[in-house]
Amino acid sequence: REMETEAGEAGGSGDVAVGPGRRDTVARGDGAVKLAFTGNLTPEEMDRLLSTMEWDKGCSVQSVPDILGDPAAVPAVMGADYVVLVERQERSTYTQIERELEQLAAWKKKVLGFIVVGVDAVP
Repeated sequence: REMETEAGEAGGSGDVAVGPGRRDTVARGDGAVKLAFTGNLTPEEMDRLLSTMEWDKGCSVQSVPDILGDPAAVPAVMGADYVVLVERQERSTYTQIERELEQLAAWKKKVLGFIVVGVDAVP
């Protein structure tokens, strides 16, 4: 699978890399799909990023604090159908991302995909 990059980013210069999604698994017959976006962006960066995206009418989108650093994130993530990890390049470590994935697996939350902010542009 390939990654897509989009010009611009939340809160700085650089590009945004969007990992491949699992579109085949996103479906609910009883209403909106609830998506929680969490990672190491500041709340302002996350809100700015989400405000630039377009959403289907069948999606409910919520910005959630970092699950490793803010206990307030737990109820928000638990109420979501799917989680998207949003990480800033140079701020995230592989170990932190592994810990996030392990925590989400322990909570039995499905990770829909990931977004990496601040990715160096590929010529």
